Amino acid sequence: MLDAAAPLSIPSRLNLVIAVAAIAVAVACLWSAAHAPHWSILALAAFAFSFANNTIFSLQHECVHGTFHPNRRLNELAGVLFAIGINRLDARNLTPRETMRQLEKDKDTVKEMVR
Repeated sequence: MLDAAAPLSIPSRLNLVIAVAAIAVAVACLWSAAHAPHWSILALAAFAFSFANNTIFSLQHECVHGTFHPNRRLNELAGVLFAIGINRLDARNLTPRETMRQLEKDKDTVKEMVR
């Protein structure tokens, strides 16, 4: 029987393999959708992409809680890299301060649109 108080180890190798596989599938789906000769291929690529992207989001969520990898720096770096595809971040705008500024601008833009 498992002890409820005993900490579980982080499956870091498995998490890394899942991350690489999910990113590879997501990229392949995006490429397939962009070059689809028929709408059915586009629909299939979108369907497969939804699962791959959900996996990437789940891994990013693990990074937020510090359970993706035991190495804190790798955990934080992976979280930022996963967030690039999920959030509206880009390679030039990865710092939290810049992200907060962009969110404030977005909030102000939405307020102006509502007025």
